[in-house]
Amino acid sequence: SYVLRTNESVVLGDAPASGSFTSDPYIQAQQPRSVLALPLSHQGSLSGLLYLENAQTADAFTEQRQEILGLLSGQVAISLENARLYTHLEELVAERTAQLADALADAEQARAAAEEANELKTRFVANMSHELRTPLDSIINFTHIVRVGMRGPVTEEQDAYLERVENSGQHLLGLINDILDLAKIESGRMDLYKETTHLGELVKSTLSTAIGLTKDKPIQLHHEIAEDMPTIEADKTRLRQVLLNLLSNAAKFTDAGHITVRAWQRGHEVIVSVSDTGTGIPADKFGTIFEEFRQADEGSARSYQGTGLGLPICQHLVAMHGGRIWLESTVGVGSTFFFSLPLADAPVVEATMSQPRPGTEQGTAVLVIDDDPAAIEIVRAYLSEDGYAVYGLTDGQAALGKVADLRPAAILLDIIMPFQNGWNILATLKSDPELRPIPVVLYTVVEDEARGIMLGAAGYLLKPVTEAQLRETVAQLVPADGTILAIDDDPDVLELIEYQLGDVGGYQVHTADGGQAGLNAIAAQQPDLVLLDLMMPEVDGFAVLEALAEQEQTRSIPVVVLSGKELTNEERGYLRERVDGLLTKQGSTPQQWLTRVRSVLQQQVGGDP
Repeated sequence: SYVLRTNESVVLGDAPASGSFTSDPYIQAQQPRSVLALPLSHQGSLSGLLYLENAQTADAFTEQRQEILGLLSGQVAISLENARLYTHLEELVAERTAQLADALADAEQARAAAEEANELKTRFVANMSHELRTPLDSIINFTHIVRVGMRGPVTEEQDAYLERVENSGQHLLGLINDILDLAKIESGRMDLYKETTHLGELVKSTLSTAIGLTKDKPIQLHHEIAEDMPTIEADKTRLRQVLLNLLSNAAKFTDAGHITVRAWQRGHEVIVSVSDTGTGIPADKFGTIFEEFRQADEGSARSYQGTGLGLPICQHLVAMHGGRIWLESTVGVGSTFFFSLPLADAPVVEATMSQPRPGTEQGTAVLVIDDDPAAIEIVRAYLSEDGYAVYGLTDGQAALGKVADLRPAAILLDIIMPFQNGWNILATLKSDPELRPIPVVLYTVVEDEARGIMLGAAGYLLKPVTEAQLRETVAQLVPADGTILAIDDDPDVLELIEYQLGDVGGYQVHTADGGQAGLNAIAAQQPDLVLLDLMMPEVDGFAVLEALAEQEQTRSIPVVVLSGKELTNEERGYLRERVDGLLTKQGSTPQQWLTRVRSVLQQQVGGDP
C-alpha cells in the first residue's frame, strides 16, 4: 500500500529489520529477508506494482538487478497503458460508428460512414500492431535474459516468477496477434506474398518448431509426405501459421498418443491433413467450429486457453490461397483437419542429397561424412538456417579426395561406417599438413571422446544431437567475423541487438539512434551489414535504403530489415528487390535475428567451392 500511495519504489535488504516496515503485518507473519516493490507507472499514471521477495537471502536485489527490473517494470507499465488505450479507442470507434449509423437515414450515407470508420479502424490496427507488440517483445526478451542468468544468477523462486511473466507475455502476444490478424482479414488489408513453395520442406520445418507444443505430454509427432510433391504458389509465413494453428489445436486437445501431418497430391491440388488422437469433436459442432470466438465445447474455454480465433483465421488464410478447409472427427477417437491448396505451374525441384540447399551455395562450406543420408539431412536442415553450404558424403573411402577439393571450413565425421571407419579418416586428415588445420567434429553414437581428442578432433557430438548443440559447436569452429550497424530509434531494441548479435553471436555491433545517425555512421565507417528499422521519425528506413542506393560505395552493403511495420504487398515487393533479409519484430526472436544475419554474412564471405 505504501508504493501505491506514494508511487515510490521500496527495496529492503533485510525486511524484518528495516525501520518502519518492521511493524508491517505481512512482514511480521512471513518474515521475508529481501523485498522489492516497484510502481508500474507511465506518464504519471499508476497502473499497478511489481512485487518480488526472497525468503532466505538478504540484499538479494542488487543494483544491477534493480536496474533490469526497473526497465522491465517500465515496459510492463507501457504495455498496460497501451492495452488500456487500445480498449478505450476501440470503444470510441464503436461508439462513433453506432452514432453515425443512427444519425444517417440515407442508406448511401450510412454505407460511406461505415467505410470511413472501417478505414480508421484499419489505421488504428496498424498502429496498435506496432504499439502493442513492440513493448511486449521487449518484456519477453528482457525477462528471458534475466531468467537464463546472463546478467547475474537468480534464485529458484525468482526464476519461477520470471517464468510466469515470460509465459504470460508469450500467451498475450499470441492473443494480440490473433486479434490483429482477424482485424486485417475482415478489413481486406491482409496481403499475401506468394512464392514458389516446397510443401514437404515447409511441413518438416514447422514440425520442428512445434515440438515445444507437446514437450509436457506423451505425444509423438509424425509426418507422411508423398514422394515427388509438386510445388505450390503460397505465402510461406501464412501457410506456416495455418499449420502451427492446427498443430497447436491438436496438441491442446490431445493428452497422449500421436499427431500426424500428411501431404499428398490429388488432381490439380495438394491436400494437407493434421490428425490427432485427442478428445474429438461432436458432429453437431462441425458447422460452428470455424466461427469466430467459438469452440467445439463452450466449457472448454475455461480449461484451454485461447480466443477461439485460430480456426477462423486458418479458414480465411486458406481461402485467400484459393483453397478450402474441412474436418473429420469422432468423439473419443480423435480429429483430422484437412485443407487444400491449388497447384503452381512451377516445376518440381528435387534437392540433391550431396549438395547444399538452394540459396546457400555461396556460404561457408561444411562437409558431413556419414553413411546415413538422414543424418546428413538433419545437419543440412539445422546449419542451412545459418547460411552454411552443407555438403554430404556417404562414402568414407572418397572422403580424403573430397576434403582436398572442397577445403571446407569444418567437417562433421561419423565413426561407424562401412569400408572405412571414422578413426582412420580422422588420423589421415591430421597427418596431412595441408588438411590438418581443418577442424573435425566427431558426430557419432560411439562414446569415446578421449580417443577423438587424442587424434586431433576439435569437438565431439553424441547422436542424437540437439539443434542448439550443433549450431553452437559449428559457430565456435567458424567464428563470427564482421561489423554490424543497427539503425533503430528504440533504445530497447538496440540493446537487445547488441546483446544477441554482439554478446551471443560474437559480432562487432555499432548502433545508431535513427536514420540520419545511421547514414552518418556509414559515411564515417562502412559496416559489413546494416540491420535497419523502417518506422523512424524524420529519416525512415526507406529513405536510408534510397540514400545507400545512390552511392556506389554503399550500394553493395547487405541490409537486413528488422521492423514492426505492417507492410503492404507493394512495400514488401520493393524491399525484396533491395534488401538481403526481412524480419518482423513481432514475428521473430533475437535468435532468428542472429540466424539471418549470420546467414547473410556467411554468403558474403563464402566462396563457390
